Amino acid sequence: MNEKITASDVLPLLSFKHEILIEKEYGKVFLLPDNHTMVCELTKEYVPIDDFMEIFTATVPHIEKHAVTKFVFDKQNLRVFHQPSMEWYFIHWKKE
Repeated sequence: MNEKITASDVLPLLSFKHEILIEKEYGKVFLLPDNHTMVCELTKEYVPIDDFMEIFTATVPHIEKHAVTKFVFDKQNLRVFHQPSMEWYFIHWKKE
């Protein structure tokens, strides 16, 4: 079974209250406020590091404002693994 089921596909079908906080050409960030959950879905096969860092950095004020306790990184659309982006994500962004 190779069919992808992305956050954009699933969230409208669920009974969870949700909203799109950030929408870019390369990704979306959803908030499920009742669950204190944020979902970051990358929508392109490759996201340049500057765009990657931009979308994740933009989540920080929302994480604090909405007391987010769960963060889901939906990266299944990515086909290119960019090591510097992933290092920044794990070493810097996720740590904070």
